[in-house]
Amino acid sequence: MGLTIRVNAFDDWLFGLDLRAWNERFTATTFIESGLGDLGNLASCIAGFPARSEDERSFIFGTRDSVHSRGYCSLLFRAIDSAGHAVVDVVVEYGGPPGELAADTRIAKAEFSIPVEAAEIDRFVLALREVQRTEKGEAGW
Repeated sequence: MGLTIRVNAFDDWLFGLDLRAWNERFTATTFIESGLGDLGNLASCIAGFPARSEDERSFIFGTRDSVHSRGYCSLLFRAIDSAGHAVVDVVVEYGGPPGELAADTRIAKAEFSIPVEAAEIDRFVLALREVQRTEKGEAGW
């Protein structure tokens, strides 16, 4: 069970990211065109998670309504009890290659939760920052 984000392409403005999320029953993948700062922004968003029993943090990659971006991923990191147990609620959508379908058409959508431990988040944050710095590689747990 986990989440991985891999840099697939890079130019002066965007990262091309392959995102894969899975739990014991489901796996979802998508390709997302993302701003160069988004990996660092995600790292900053989730650093230190979970800090308290009602901690929730969210981050979105891609968009659902762009003709040019066919991938979308919503991540909601949330603590589920006072013992520090947490999950990530994931929504992954893939709309096919750019230009082939109308912007509001989705080929595939998956929505599920992934259990996650605080130490996994800490390692993920470090890996995200390294991928952001080097503009290559993969971060995940």
